[in-house]
Amino acid sequence: MRVILRSRVLFFLALGFFLITSALAAHIVTNVLTGTTSFGTVNEEVSVLYNFTLNNTDSGLAANITHVNITLPTNFSFTSGTVGTSFSYVSLTESSSLISFVNVSGLVLNASWGQIWFNATALVPGTNFNITVSTTNFSGSQHQNLTVSVNDTTSPSIIFVAPGLTTQSNLSRESIAVNVSAYDEGSLAFINVSLYNLTSILNSSNGSYGSGSFFVNFSNLSDGVYLVNVTVNDTNNNVNRTIAALRVILDHIAPSVSLSQVSNNQTSINISVSVTEAHTGLSGSCSVVSGGGTVSGSGSTQYLLRNGLDCEEGYTFNVSCTDTASNVGYGSGSFSTDDCDSSSSSSGGSSSGSSGSGSTYWDRTISVSSSDFDKGYSTILQQRERLRVSVGGLDHHMGVIDIDSDDITINISSVPQQAVLKINVTKLFEVSEDSYYDLSVTLRSINSSETGANITIYSVHELTPAGAAALAASNLGVRNSSSNESTSSAALGALFFESSWWIWVIIALVLVVVVLVAWKLYDRHQRSLGLRVSSDSS
Repeated sequence: MRVILRSRVLFFLALGFFLITSALAAHIVTNVLTGTTSFGTVNEEVSVLYNFTLNNTDSGLAANITHVNITLPTNFSFTSGTVGTSFSYVSLTESSSLISFVNVSGLVLNASWGQIWFNATALVPGTNFNITVSTTNFSGSQHQNLTVSVNDTTSPSIIFVAPGLTTQSNLSRESIAVNVSAYDEGSLAFINVSLYNLTSILNSSNGSYGSGSFFVNFSNLSDGVYLVNVTVNDTNNNVNRTIAALRVILDHIAPSVSLSQVSNNQTSINISVSVTEAHTGLSGSCSVVSGGGTVSGSGSTQYLLRNGLDCEEGYTFNVSCTDTASNVGYGSGSFSTDDCDSSSSSSGGSSSGSSGSGSTYWDRTISVSSSDFDKGYSTILQQRERLRVSVGGLDHHMGVIDIDSDDITINISSVPQQAVLKINVTKLFEVSEDSYYDLSVTLRSINSSETGANITIYSVHELTPAGAAALAASNLGVRNSSSNESTSSAALGALFFESSWWIWVIIALVLVVVVLVAWKLYDRHQRSLGLRVSSDSS
C-alpha cells in the first residue's frame, strides 16, 4: 500500500513539474528595432523591411522549433527574393502572403534565438493589421501577432460623369453642368468645383461627403471660353486637382455667310463662300440648300462650283454653314452665266496689271506674254490675284484664291477648275477641250506670312489620260480593220479555190486538147510541104 502511494506521489510530482516547465516555456517574437510586438506605421504601396527576433525560451526539454510560418494580412504581399534568416533551414516555401521555414531536426534550438526578415508592401491604408508568426515543436504550435498600421498616401481619383459634361464641349446654351465622382482608399473630406474664364475665377462651389458624386450647375453665362477645375481632399490631406480638365465654349451666334462670284462662263459659275464664325469654328464644309452644285474646302473660305448651266441665265444659290456648337448660318446670292454669243469665257473681266473691272473678287490680273508663257513665267501672287495667258487665241486665267502654310488653292478658267497645290508640286490643266494639257502650274514656295505664293506657269501640249486612251483605241480600230480585210480576202480566195476545183480540171483538159489539135495540124502542114517539094524536083 505504501509503495502504491509513493508511486502515485512521484507521478503527480513529475506531472506537475512538466506542466510548470511547459507553462514557463515560450516562443517570443519581437520587432528587432523596438523589442515590441509592433512595427509602427508604414506608407501604403511602398516596399518596407520587416525584421523580427524569434526567441525559443524552452530549456531542459528537447523542444526545438521545427516549423515557422509567417502569414501576411489581406492586401499585403511579400516582395519576392527578400526573405532571409539567421537560422538553418531545410526548405523554404514562399507565396504572396505566406512564408514557411521547415527543419525537422531543429530550426530554432531550445534556449536559442535568431532573426527572420523580409520585405512586404501594403496596398490599402488602415490600422492594426496583424502579421501572424506561427511556431511548432513536439509539444504543439504557438501563434503570435506583430501589428502594423498603414498610412494613406494616395490622392483621391476624380471622374466626370453624366448627367453633366464629361469631355471638352462646344455648346449653344447659357449653362455648364458638372457632375464629379470621387473615390479614395481612405475617407474623403471635401470637394471643390470652380469655373474660370481665360483670365480669372468666376464661380466656385464646395461639397462635403464620404463618397459618391457632387453636382453643380453654373447658369446665366455669356458666350465665351470657360475652364472647369476640380479639387478633392481626403481625411489624410491627400489632394487631387484637375487643371483645366474641361474646356467649354458657349456659343449662341450662328456663322455669318456671304457669297461672291469668282468666275463664270456660258455653262458654269464658281462662287466664293466666305464664313465668319465667332467662337467654336465650323464643323466642316458648308452645304448647298438650293441652286445645286457642290461646296469644297473648309474654314473661312470655301467654294461652290455649279456646272451644266444655260448661257445668259440667272441663278440663285442658298448655302448653309454649321459651327461645332450646332448653330446654323445661311447665305444667298444671285449670279449669271455669260452671254450666249460670247466668243470666250469670262472670269469677271480685268485689265492687265490693274484691279479687275466688273468683278467682285479679283484684285489684280497680270497678263503673261506668249514668249514668257512658252519658256515659263514665275512671279509671286497674293490672294485674289491671277495671271492671264492665251491658249489657241483665247484668254484663260490662273488665280490664287487661298494661301495656307504649306499649300494654296487655285482657280483655272475659262473652263472652271479648282485645285490645291502643295509646295514643289506641279499640276497640269486642259482648258481648250482638245484632250491635250495646255498649261502647267508649279508652287515653288510660300512666304512666312502666308500672303504670297511663288508660282511658275508655262505652256505645255501633252495628251491627257483620256486623250491617250482615245488615241490608242482609234489606232487599235484601224489595225483591226486592216487585218480583218486581209483575212477576209484570203478566206474568200481559199473558199473560191476549194469550191471550184473541177473547173480547173476542165480547163486543163481543154488546154491539152488544144495543144494536141495544134500539133496535129502542124504535122499535117509539114507533110504537105514535103510532098510539094518532092513533086517540084521531079
